[in-house]
Amino acid sequence: MDVRIGPITEEEYEPFMQAAGFAFGRHLSARDLEREQLVFERERALAARVDGLTVGTAMANSMRLSVPGGEAATAAITSIGVVPTHRRRGIMRELMRRLLEEARDRGEPLAALHTSEGPIYGRFGFGLATRMGILRIEGRHPEIDVATEPREIQALSREDALAAFPAIHDGVRQVRPGMPDRSEAWWEYRLRDMEEDEENAQTGYPEPFFALSTGPEGPDGYVIYQVKRDWSDGFPNGTLEVVELMGIDAHAEAALWRYSFGIDLVARTVAWIRPTDDPLLHMLVDPRAARFELRDAVWLRLVDVGAALAARRYGARDRIVIEVRDPFCAWNEERFELEGGPEGAECRPGAGPADLALSATDLGAIYLGGTRLATLHRAGRVEELNDGAVRRADAMFAWDPAPWCPMVF
Repeated sequence: MDVRIGPITEEEYEPFMQAAGFAFGRHLSARDLEREQLVFERERALAARVDGLTVGTAMANSMRLSVPGGEAATAAITSIGVVPTHRRRGIMRELMRRLLEEARDRGEPLAALHTSEGPIYGRFGFGLATRMGILRIEGRHPEIDVATEPREIQALSREDALAAFPAIHDGVRQVRPGMPDRSEAWWEYRLRDMEEDEENAQTGYPEPFFALSTGPEGPDGYVIYQVKRDWSDGFPNGTLEVVELMGIDAHAEAALWRYSFGIDLVARTVAWIRPTDDPLLHMLVDPRAARFELRDAVWLRLVDVGAALAARRYGARDRIVIEVRDPFCAWNEERFELEGGPEGAECRPGAGPADLALSATDLGAIYLGGTRLATLHRAGRVEELNDGAVRRADAMFAWDPAPWCPMVF
């Protein structure tokens, strides 16, 4: 079987996307294709072909991911899959290798993705860097028991939301690691009217609503939500889904939750992508009303270990030498001397003995501060070569707040 991997032409967009859909068990509608094209970067799309037929797809979006104390250029990998007739033949491995080599050549120190299946990407050096909370609250009008400053809540049209929300998102992103930047196209993609979307039609959710919180200094938070109406037994039994809620402080977040919980004809509230340290869990009068389920979210890979380690800041000032094992991206297989703290960091090839040895996968897991190095050590995934090195490095990589990616890219 002669597999050829290469870029696609403009005319190949639809066959490429339909092949990606086939790999994930779905047909893409004309509406799907239109929406995906908003953020499609054709020059970063790769197709695997056999006898001219597209059997595998892979693509990266150009993003900047917030990291502790800063941000870094990131290859956001998506649409990677192989059609059912050609699986288990090494096609995905070659597609991933090409994507990572191209990211390195573009000067992107990080690559990130959301995985459809957990076991796939650890072998390519991706580590579980962020988790997301799925929040479910049963009951009408849950109460919040915290004293916060009042906020004005205003309902917005989709057009006004597109104008007001980006500045708030960027403000949160400055302090919260794990959040990709959003261009105008990505905001359009995020807020695209979902009324006629096939998946939303199946779940019964109509198009979303938008609300803005305004405090003494101006707009400081927003919520995007949908309401699934249910009168099946003759009484209101609706479900409110919080698509995205964020504020620059606890006052804005509490006000937006109070607004959301106050909506009538709703018997339960769900929120699918919440940070693991969501303060709402400590605001509720009855915390037992909330079920909070953790799932994996962003898997992260250091494409250029030295540049990535130098791009972030650290919770404690120290110097440590790390031996990285990375057979998939062999250019990273060396020792790195990391010296850093809250003000910044430097990373250079390490000449002396290593303090720690770990895989690229585990380095990706701890990079954003969402996974404790000490936990990985207890799991047998990290080798401590110098007494006390795990404790010292754990203090360096720790960060508050926890990393969070509020959307799937």
